[in-house]
Order: sequence, then C-alpha cells, then structure tokens
Amino acid sequence: MRYLKADTAVVVAVGPMVAIADGFTTVDAATVTAIDCGIKKAGTAGAAISLTASGGANDMVPTANNPGHYDMELPAADVNLEGPLRYTFNDVDVCLPFWEDFMVVNANVYDSLFAAAATDYLQVDTFQVAGSAALAAIEGEVDDALIAQNLDHLALTPTAAADMTAEVADDTILSRLLAAGDTSVFVPSTDSLDALRIILDEVHLHTEAIAVTGSALTQIAGSDTLAVGTETSGTYVSTHLADAIEHVITAAAAEIDIYYEFDIGESGVPVAVHGEGWLEEGPPAGGDTIDMYAYNWGTGFELVQADVFTGVTAKLLHAFSHTLLARHVGTGGNEGLVRIRFQAASLEAGTTLNIDQMFISYAEAIAADLAKVPKSDGTVIHNATALAAIADGVFDEQKTGHTAGGSFGEEIQSHSLSSEIAALQDLSDAEVWAFVIENSKAASVILRLAYAVLCNKSSGGGTSTAVFRDDADSKNRISATVDGDGNRTAIGTKDGS
Repeated sequence: MRYLKADTAVVVAVGPMVAIADGFTTVDAATVTAIDCGIKKAGTAGAAISLTASGGANDMVPTANNPGHYDMELPAADVNLEGPLRYTFNDVDVCLPFWEDFMVVNANVYDSLFAAAATDYLQVDTFQVAGSAALAAIEGEVDDALIAQNLDHLALTPTAAADMTAEVADDTILSRLLAAGDTSVFVPSTDSLDALRIILDEVHLHTEAIAVTGSALTQIAGSDTLAVGTETSGTYVSTHLADAIEHVITAAAAEIDIYYEFDIGESGVPVAVHGEGWLEEGPPAGGDTIDMYAYNWGTGFELVQADVFTGVTAKLLHAFSHTLLARHVGTGGNEGLVRIRFQAASLEAGTTLNIDQMFISYAEAIAADLAKVPKSDGTVIHNATALAAIADGVFDEQKTGHTAGGSFGEEIQSHSLSSEIAALQDLSDAEVWAFVIENSKAASVILRLAYAVLCNKSSGGGTSTAVFRDDADSKNRISATVDGDGNRTAIGTKDGS
C-alpha cells in the first residue's frame, strides 16, 4: 500500500493493465476515456470519476518504458479524507479489472516519512512515562527536584526554622541578599521586607511635610502686550479657561504681533507652554501661518515653534505644547516672568488669531519652600538657618542614645549597608551561574537538567529507560533506568553541559 499526502495533488503510477483476451498481454495504449473508473474514500460511498487523456482533473497517460502502466493525476479533492483510498479500473472490451489501494495520511506524518531530511519531524506527544501518565510523572520528578533543593520553601512549604539556617545555605546568593551571607543573623521581625516597610512608613510620616514640587504647577497669563494688530474680542483673561471664549486679535497691515506675560514666582523654573486656539484666514485663503516665540532674557525672543497655527477658514481648535528652558524666565527686576509671543506678517486681510486657553507649567527650584522650616518651639526661621540647624542636629546626635531594640537607630547601626552593597556589586554573571548548589553541580547545570525534563523531547516511555533530550535535540541530557512502577533506580547520563 502506498502513502499519499492529504489535500495535496499528486501523479501516481497505476497498472498493470492486461488484455481481457488472454489475461497476460499488457495493454499499452488504452483509450482511457472508455475505462470505467471508480473512487472509494474512507467512510464514504463509492463514486465514478471520468478519466481524461489531457486537460482534466484525472488525466491518465501511458508510462514510458513501463508496459501496461499509466501515470494518473489525483487532484487534491481526491485525497481530502485521511484513511484508505481505492481506485478501480475496468473496460470489458479491452482489459481485465484492476485496482489501486492507497493510504492518505496528514502532512506531518507524510513529510516526516518522505520529505527531505530536517524538513519535518513526526509530532510525538508523550502521554505516559514508564506506564504512568506523563504529566504526573514529570510533575513528580520536578517536585522531587524542587524539594531536594529547598526551593519549595519559596512559596509553598513553610520554613522549618525562623533563622532559616536550615533552609538557605550560607554564602549563597540568597543568603547574601538576606543577611550578608550568614542566615543565622536574619531576624524576620526586623530584617524582612515588611519590617523595612514599617520603617519606611515611619520615615515618610516624619518627612512628608518636606517636599519639593515637580512640574505639576501651572500659571495663567497676567497681562499681554499688543504691538501690531487689533484686539477685536476678549482680553488676556479670556485665555485662562478652555471655555470657547477666545482672545481675538485681528491683523493690521497684514501683521499680528502680541506677547503674553506669566509670573511663575522667584523660585519657578518653566517647563512648557500649553494651550489651544487657531488662526482664521481672511479671504482669499492662502495657507497663512503664525509662529510662536519664548523670551530669552539674555538675547531676546527666540523661536519655539514655527507655524504653531496654520490658517483655516472656520473655527478649528489646535492644541500645542512646547518645552521651555531656564533661560526663558526672568531674573533680577524681572524675576519669575515668562513671555510667549505670537507673530506673523504677510497675512490675508481680516485674518484673526484666536487663543482659547494658554498656561505655563513650571517646577519649583530645589531650595524653593523648604524656604521656611518651623523649629520644635514653633518659631519659623529662614531656609538657610533652618537647614543648617537641622543638619547640625542630625549629624551631631549621639548614636548611643538610639540603640533601643527595634528602633530606627538600632536598625541602621546593626547593618553595614556599604559592605553588603559592595558584596553584591562584586558578583559577576559567571559567578552567579557557576555557584555550586549540590554535589559539585553549578546552578547552570541544574537548570539545564530541570529544563530538559520539563520542556524538551523525551523517549522511552513505557520501557525501562527514560531519556530526556537537550533543547537543540542534539544529545541526551538525562538517561534513567526505571522499574515497572516508574521509579527511577539508576542514572546513566546526567549531562548539564
């Protein structure tokens, strides 16, 4: 029986066709259209098909140098059901009846048997290992491995000792993270993450009033200066809210030139200018644009965004947001002032600049209002004096007065944080993976062995030898002898390289 690939057209040889007269003389040039041909697919009723000499779905032509044999085309529709397939042939005037049997198999099976090397591999799912369900057997092996290395104690099994000496070996990576390599000194009530959380909560409680504000502060325009143009609707106050009430400036002599001024305070540092509006062109519309500038208090106005608005013929809000720098805020007599300018020339007559909203986002300088810090007696004193007093008080405080068990002072004194960090920083990737976990086996070796059992190909299920391959399927990682109950009795190969 020959194999055929499901849903794939193919040409097969059929025959021999022998004469009805004597039963052995080959018929080499039959009229194929006169042959009665039938097809019987798996699980279906038989059907007749029409043979053709050329141009049809089932062409059939003599095979060169093979007397009595013919090449027959089988279209994909003929082989669309997996299982047995039979073709029958008969011409009562010319030949004896004959037939051809095939087995239609899916593409994976066919290609694994007949395709070029490495084209495809037979899909084999392991359902049993040594007579037991594969999943249960593998899970059992993995569980045993995790328990053997105490890894089950990470999330499933309670630790046997509070100091973890029996659970985490000294000088391992985990022990160094927990207790500088010596787990006997680890005390959960003071050294755990929850204990540190409690300490940090205390720190936050006592320092939350000391804050430096980020760029969440905003300021609206305090005035405007119109150099060229006509104020035809609203004022700078109209830019304070996004409320469809716009500050409207109409071009004069084909030009608009106006700047808005913002006061962000003596310690403010501008971050960005934000807003929305539009440039509405007078007729005929011709692609007018307007630029936006920020005032550099050292050199004058500098371009922030060319064509911040492109002219439209009807209201069409356009939002903008552009970065500002420290040079865009005034100093001395102009301390805290920020100026944003809109300017364009060669505009169509009647063109208007429409600003619905605009504001500056800014941050407070680092020394901002730590500006006034209350002392313990309630007296408010200026920044420099207060900070100096606080610094002197903290760093001059005697540590001998802060040794009570569980106190923050005792916690700080009981650890050499710099040495712990240095020890971690000294560890290279190679040292981590080369660390010996058990019986001279490095972490990388144990991980490869576990990965082979969990994720790679296996063979020997139901036999006395279970084999697990590496990820590249180039060698055996583990070869184990198992008894009739699936128990591992000996290890032949244990290759984690």
